[in-house]
Amino acid sequence: GESATIELRGRFRPSTEFALAYAYTSVVCETGSEFLRDQRLLAPMAGPGTERGSRTLAGIEGIIAGQLQFHDIRADSRNPLPFWSATYSAIGPAPVGGVEVGFETRTSRYGVYLCEYCATTESRLHLFEDGQATLRIVACRADFNEDGTLDLFDFLAFMNAFDAGEALADFDFDGELTVFDFLAFQNRFDLGC
Repeated sequence: GESATIELRGRFRPSTEFALAYAYTSVVCETGSEFLRDQRLLAPMAGPGTERGSRTLAGIEGIIAGQLQFHDIRADSRNPLPFWSATYSAIGPAPVGGVEVGFETRTSRYGVYLCEYCATTESRLHLFEDGQATLRIVACRADFNEDGTLDLFDFLAFMNAFDAGEALADFDFDGELTVFDFLAFQNRFDLGC
């Protein structure tokens, strides 16, 4: 039931680029897609080619085929520019040992209009870096050492991960390791699996 969000963003030079940027991109999820559902797609403008994730033999792909983002590209604009975000939720628990789900973006076009009324664009695809992400789906988050049982060793594994500064110990997903992660872990442990 946990969710994770993946975003596509593009950088620009606010001193020289203006008015409009666009990217034609798909997100491809090749492994473990049977454990996920595409919960929602958020895009600043529903441009041509906007589509939700579709299941294929390769997994979930084609989250968005084309997206236009209207923005004043100036020094006070947001950078990097957000094109879309997609949120995925686990359909159910994964087997003991967990499942890693790999994502990658594949961008075929990325360009900007250099003036407010320009009819053509200049490509910035050579500056665009496609991204990769890995989501890990586990049978039970409180079973921190993933041995199939809830016991003292899960607390020890959690504390070791916390001490090592590992992202897995950010149990409340706020981007920081604090006492609230301990509370979140304890609450989940008390709920059982």
